[in-house]
Amino acid sequence: MKPKLSIDEQIKHMKSKGILFDIMSEDSAKEFITDNTYYFKIKAYAKNYPKNTDDKYVNLEFAALHELSVLDMHLRRIILSLTLNIEHAVRTNLNRHFCTNAQEDGYSIVKSFRSSIDYQDVQSNKYTKSLVKRYDPDFAIWNYLEIISFGTLCDFYKHYYNIYDKQELKFHPLLFSCRIVRNIAAHNNCLLNNITNKTTINPSWQLTRYMGQGKHFSEKALEKLKIPVLNDFSAALYLFNHFVVSLSMRRHTYKDLHLLIERISRNINYFDKHPNIKNNLLFFEKIVDFFEKIA
Repeated sequence: MKPKLSIDEQIKHMKSKGILFDIMSEDSAKEFITDNTYYFKIKAYAKNYPKNTDDKYVNLEFAALHELSVLDMHLRRIILSLTLNIEHAVRTNLNRHFCTNAQEDGYSIVKSFRSSIDYQDVQSNKYTKSLVKRYDPDFAIWNYLEIISFGTLCDFYKHYYNIYDKQELKFHPLLFSCRIVRNIAAHNNCLLNNITNKTTINPSWQLTRYMGQGKHFSEKALEKLKIPVLNDFSAALYLFNHFVVSLSMRRHTYKDLHLLIERISRNINYFDKHPNIKNNLLFFEKIVDFFEKIA
């Protein structure tokens, strides 16, 4: 167990770990971790930095931690907006397919799905209570889609299209990534505390194949999709382009994405001594540029 530290002691501890206050003063840092965030959260971004043999961070300015925390906030906001639009569009997609599906009455698919799962799919609250009370257990697809969570929606999507259109199943793994990153953003967890290659995943083959078309990304560049946030951000944009058909919503979303890119570029020089972090942050712009061009 670690001892409780006052704000002054937190600053002292960071200095003992080699964190520098040359760009952002100690007083400004104290103000930031007092009023805008807290020590444990901002210290999480230090995971991106190497340490020397004395267990001290190498060329790590507190200003860089501050910048990563601010960028994380902007990224969480755009991801929440992006994924909420995707979630709505997926529900619309399912309903649209069902309306032209002569094989389905809307009740049998819900009944077969609910009998196939082993968890509670319907949560009643003060906003859905009347809907659940009126239709449960005989839901039809059009009212069932109104009350299920994003996680249940992903499972229902897979169940429905496994029966009626297996081509659509290729999007299901990406929906899982989208749901995970939406939950991370919604719970204010850090997204950029692993922006280096220290924590890697196996990216979706559908995503890497799709982004590998043409000459926009080299094979080496696509290796960056092993970084969770870059993979999940790309997956969200892929799904957004596929499911969201509204041109006005697309224009509005990409306008917001460009604002995010501008914010990333503003203080990118803070990471000049750590090109791995800098290049991975700048990769967000390449992702947005790729998906906007083919939207």
